[in-house]
Amino acid sequence: MAEGDVRHRRKMNKRKLRAQEKVRIATLDADVAALKLTTAALEARLHDSFPMHVPTGVLDGVVRHAVAVLAGGWSPAVAHTQEPFLAQLLRPDIMFNGAVVGPVSMIERWKRCCQSARGFSLELCALHVVAQRLVRLELQVTLGAPRATLDAMYPDAATALATSPLFCTVCIADVPGAVRWTCHVSFDATFRVKRLEIDPQYAAALTRLSTNLEDVADVVEYLEVKARSRTLQL
Repeated sequence: MAEGDVRHRRKMNKRKLRAQEKVRIATLDADVAALKLTTAALEARLHDSFPMHVPTGVLDGVVRHAVAVLAGGWSPAVAHTQEPFLAQLLRPDIMFNGAVVGPVSMIERWKRCCQSARGFSLELCALHVVAQRLVRLELQVTLGAPRATLDAMYPDAATALATSPLFCTVCIADVPGAVRWTCHVSFDATFRVKRLEIDPQYAAALTRLSTNLEDVADVVEYLEVKARSRTLQL
């Protein structure tokens, strides 16, 4: 075998291994979400100092009402209803993705999220009461104009992902896109939110658009790096 062929084969093997490793890491999203759920459930049982039973229907009603209020995203037209609602719903010491941020900061994050994501909407797909005052939600988040959303939220995406066929497909088609959010929400005794964890399922959304696993892994890696530095993960 010629030396050039050997180098080419080694290069292709390295690319294949790199793609497989990235996809393996991306598929750990579900395991991480499950671990967070287990941890949150144990913490809720450990720290819940209110012994009375909380009817499942109460939590169900609180969550469904909140999703209904927020379903269309934030806009100036609904600010007078959404912002007082959120200020009452969120505890002063609310934790978001592991950090204490407070309701004022959460409302600002919510506004920026909706303003950046053009055509933002929420739909409740599933609701599970895991423990007293702890629920897991599956939300479908729809972006009306993916290209406009990408330009607004990630201005450098066109440069960073210029060689990605998947990115080009999204930009050219520009059809409404959807991402599943897995959320864990903990409530206090007065049904105010004291903890919120959001895990966007990027890999699942992107594999519906492309069978090129290496390409999917590259885009997921870019989004996850950006998400860690943004005010609210999408």
